[in-house]
Amino acid sequence: MISISFDQNHRFSKKPISLYEGLSVLSQVEDQLALEEVEESVHIRIYSNEQDAKRRKNSNFDAVMTLGLGYGYNLLEFIEEQVEINYSKEAAEAFIGHLASEIMDSQRAEQSPEPVAADPHENVQPKKRRKWLRPVLIGGIGIILLSGIGYTGIHVYQGIQETEAVEDLQSNKDELELRLKEESPEVLADEYPEEIGTIATLLAEEKRFDELKSFNQEWPTPEGSFDLAFHQEDWETVISLDETSLTEERKVMLAYSFIQLDRLEEAEILNRTLKSEKLSVLITEQWMVRGIKYVQSGNFQAAKDIQKELSDPYLEELIETGEACQEMIDFYKEQKDDRNKELWEKRLKNLGEEYLEHETQKTAT
Repeated sequence: MISISFDQNHRFSKKPISLYEGLSVLSQVEDQLALEEVEESVHIRIYSNEQDAKRRKNSNFDAVMTLGLGYGYNLLEFIEEQVEINYSKEAAEAFIGHLASEIMDSQRAEQSPEPVAADPHENVQPKKRRKWLRPVLIGGIGIILLSGIGYTGIHVYQGIQETEAVEDLQSNKDELELRLKEESPEVLADEYPEEIGTIATLLAEEKRFDELKSFNQEWPTPEGSFDLAFHQEDWETVISLDETSLTEERKVMLAYSFIQLDRLEEAEILNRTLKSEKLSVLITEQWMVRGIKYVQSGNFQAAKDIQKELSDPYLEELIETGEACQEMIDFYKEQKDDRNKELWEKRLKNLGEEYLEHETQKTAT
């Protein structure tokens, strides 16, 4: 049986499934993303036999698909476009024909003596589906195949596939968590190569970062690299890892990393969906820090722009005091009184320093 696996996207179970089931799952995810009006990616691999699929080795197809644009409804077309890059048209068609035959065989096996009639009102693709995604016709197989093999048989999976995927993920995670208490992560990775991301995540959750570091060297994953970089306070690496499965917790970690890099605008964008009160407080505090540093450097207009958003009495007072300091600096400069000029420059530079020291100590703890 030809198997397909989906990785690096939390909406899919990591357990390999049949190619026929894969069409159903992809269609459901496309529907959901169309409703949410978002785009995501998923790493797709196809294996010619179940043994290779379980070991995650010798895949016959390996590519990343963008979802939310309609590609999930046209798996065979997507595969054909990808394989044509490296193989001849004849070889590509032969491979697609093999996949199509497998799907049709599965469809026949799945159909009951009394097929469920398809609801014509349900056969409406989301608005975001691209009209230019052309059908691929191989050996008389029509558009109905590429659009998900119609609705007969597929509806059998709807309503239970998502639940099963969640249950499988949680069951696997629970089992791995128990076994990690007694066995090394490397042993589990050999046994469950499709779960190396979960193993890395569990090591991070249990704060076993020394083990995670060595594990990630042998079994590198986006999840392991992300959690390890965050633990090491390597904020630049955290924000640069674009293949990580961003759970809610990792989104918070990503926003926190942006805060540490003083990239507050990006942290605010992330927090619009997270709606984290703790992040909101941190972001506000860091805007204060930026405003104070503007005052200390004499950039009062930039500080006032921040004050318009914060309406903070302490920052307002610092701006007024800073402007007074600057006037004294300018006065003594005209008088060529370097001693008093340097005194007022020092006072300006030290404005709000107690707030900055307090924030530094709080971040360290």
